[in-house]
Amino acid sequence: MQIKKILLKIYKSTIGVVNNKRLKNKNFTIISNNCWAGIFYRNNNLEYLSPTLGLFFMAEDYIKFIYNIKYYINEDLQFINIEDSKYKNYLKKLNYNSPIGRIDDIEIMFLHYSSEKEAKEKWDRRKQRINWDNIIYKFSDQNMCTYEHIKKFDEFKAKNKILFTTRKYEGINSIQIKEFSKSESVMDDIKTYKKYFNFYKYLNKLN
Repeated sequence: MQIKKILLKIYKSTIGVVNNKRLKNKNFTIISNNCWAGIFYRNNNLEYLSPTLGLFFMAEDYIKFIYNIKYYINEDLQFINIEDSKYKNYLKKLNYNSPIGRIDDIEIMFLHYSSEKEAKEKWDRRKQRINWDNIIYKFSDQNMCTYEHIKKFDEFKAKNKILFTTRKYEGINSIQIKEFSKSESVMDDIKTYKKYFNFYKYLNKLN
């Protein structure tokens, strides 16, 4: 773990600094359904202005979260055992063993956190940094996502939205990740999206 932290620090101070210079718009919040936001902040040496880092939502709960985000952000984060999760069968198939947070009726899987204490401290700290005037909502068709979830995201009244899907849907504005065109979901949007979407260009236009 110590070696990983050292390598990360070196990366952020070298490549991250170079990438950072490509951005005119640096004060933005990404509300992501998975780890996508955190990777982008890290790889571009940016402050973490979002609580949605190192975690993932099930599709149903992500849609609930964004539609009523200020309510959920202001509620207290609790933790549950996998046996108490409404997604326990799905999570067990993934061999999931990280903290599971609950806010009212939604659950958050803190995949890259070592303890509930760490997850809560970082969630509470980072949610205070949200830039409500410059939010980008990012969603992909993962984690039990259905067409209805995709449609609900497309209908979501937000100025800035990014949607990654395995295929194109008529009347829905999405970016197709063709590597997964034969799959049920975009299994990895973190490594593949750059071939289809220039996020730097997109961000700089928002400034």
